[in-house]
Amino acid sequence: MLVRQVNPMQEAMSMLDQMEYLDESFGSSAYLVPVRHNYRLDKDLIQLESFVDYANQNGIQDAGYAIANICEACNITADKIGFSVNDYSLYADEGILETAQLMQENGYLIATSQVPSESVWYKSLEEALELDKDCSLYEESPHLMAYCESAYLNENVFEDVSNAVSKKARGAYNWVSNKASSNYKAAKKTLSSGVDSLSKKLSALKKKAIELKTAAAKQVGAAKAFTLKQLNKVEDGIKWCKKKLIAGKDAAAKAASNAKGKVIGGANTIKNKAFSLANNGSKMASRGFNAAKKKFSFK
Repeated sequence: MLVRQVNPMQEAMSMLDQMEYLDESFGSSAYLVPVRHNYRLDKDLIQLESFVDYANQNGIQDAGYAIANICEACNITADKIGFSVNDYSLYADEGILETAQLMQENGYLIATSQVPSESVWYKSLEEALELDKDCSLYEESPHLMAYCESAYLNENVFEDVSNAVSKKARGAYNWVSNKASSNYKAAKKTLSSGVDSLSKKLSALKKKAIELKTAAAKQVGAAKAFTLKQLNKVEDGIKWCKKKLIAGKDAAAKAASNAKGKVIGGANTIKNKAFSLANNGSKMASRGFNAAKKKFSFK
C-alpha cells in the first residue's frame, strides 16, 4: 500500500484557504449533473460531487469528454464553466479532493460552499453556542465541546477487525479471505460515517467563524467583546475538529495497512500449510504405492 507523504486533510485545508466561498451549497436538481450560473463569478458552475458520480456511473475516465457531455446537455460553453464543491466533501472524500486538484491544475475555477444555515449541523452549532454564551473558553463550554467531540472517530477500527479475524484464522483459507474482506468493508463504512459527520461540523464551525468575524468588524464595546469571545471558542472548536480528522485519517490508514498485512500473512500461512500437507500426502502415497508394487509385483 502506498503511503501519501502529505496528509489529505492538510491538502484539503490548504486548497480551501485559497478558494472562493459561495453563499450556500447546491440544492437538488433534475438535470443529469446540476449546473448553476453564479453572476458574481460569471461562471456556470458544475457541482463537482455529481460530476464525479456521473463519470463513475458511466465508466468515463476522460474528464474532458465528461465536461463536453455536460456542456451539451445543459447548453453551456466550456470556456464559461467552473466547478462548485462542498467544503466538507474535500475533507471526507479523497476522490473528490483529487478531482478538484486535477480541475484546478487544468485551469478551471473551483469555488466552494459550506453547509447551509438550515442544516442540522449548523442549527445544532447555534444551539450549543447559545447554551454556552456565558462561558469564556472552549474548554469551559460543555455544549460546544459535545457538539465537536460527539462525532467520534475510531481510528483503531481496522485493527479491531484484524484481531477478530486473526482469532478465526485456523479455518479454511477461503473463509478467512472472505471474512476479512466483508469485515474490512464494514469497518470502512463505520470510519466514513464518522469522517462525514465531523467534516460537516467543521464546515458549520468555519461558516460561523466567518459570520462572527464579519459581525465583530461592525461592532464596538461590549457587543464586540461578546462576539470575539464567541469567535475564539469557535476557532478552538475548528482546531479540535481539524486535529481529530487529520489524526483519524492518518491512524486509520496506518492501521488498515498493518491489519491487512496481518490477515494476508495469516491467510498465506494457512494456504502454504495446506500445500505442504498436500505435498507430504502425495509423497507418502507415492512411497506406499511403490512399496506395494514391489510386494505384489504390479505390472
